[in-house]
Amino acid sequence: MRESAVDHLGLLLAEAGDGPRAARDLWVRTGQASRASSRPPELLSTHPSEETRVRQIDAWLPEALRSYTPPR
Repeated sequence: MRESAVDHLGLLLAEAGDGPRAARDLWVRTGQASRASSRPPELLSTHPSEETRVRQIDAWLPEALRSYTPPR
């Protein structure tokens, strides 16, 4: 399964009560932490860049939030 598909599936776990915004926050923090390390270009990597993941999650969030009910 492609990494992006896994990210999308993870957002859909909103139906199980997971906060979908947490996934975005994770990739923002990961991107900030990895700026100091040298990484291959995304084209040569097996994983999307953190920036790509955040952009994709931003696009998927409305769908995930429709299913999300915050815990009481």
